[in-house]
Amino acid sequence: MNLTAISMGDVTITAETANGKSASLTLTVDGTKRVMKVQVSHRRTDDVNIGDEWTYYNEINGQNAGREYIVTAGETLTFHAKYIESDANPDVGEVTKTYTVTEDDIKNGFTFSMELDVTENGGSNSGKSAHFVIIFTFSRK
Repeated sequence: MNLTAISMGDVTITAETANGKSASLTLTVDGTKRVMKVQVSHRRTDDVNIGDEWTYYNEINGQNAGREYIVTAGETLTFHAKYIESDANPDVGEVTKTYTVTEDDIKNGFTFSMELDVTENGGSNSGKSAHFVIIFTFSRK
């Protein structure tokens, strides 16, 4: 049997057998922490012809932004993105931003976005930038 907490506080779980024996367990549900699903997406918002092939690195607190993450109210998350255009002289863009999680974020989920520019370092597009909007979406499991 699986139980799912619906709010924070104390709960007592009691099990009883057919012959009348029972046992109880009291638990405290911490409503300030939750395992959340994480989805990372990005969109490119420029119209310059920079890069055909890219490598994307998206991190939360120094770890690859995976499919889920344990989030705690009051915690400061550090988001980092590094995007690399693949050619003989690769163009690289990086950005790091922080966000402090609220109790409402834990309850409802939240989205954090940041912007990243990658500037072409050579050729006919030298000095032009590819512009990305990166979105980290945290939702309840």
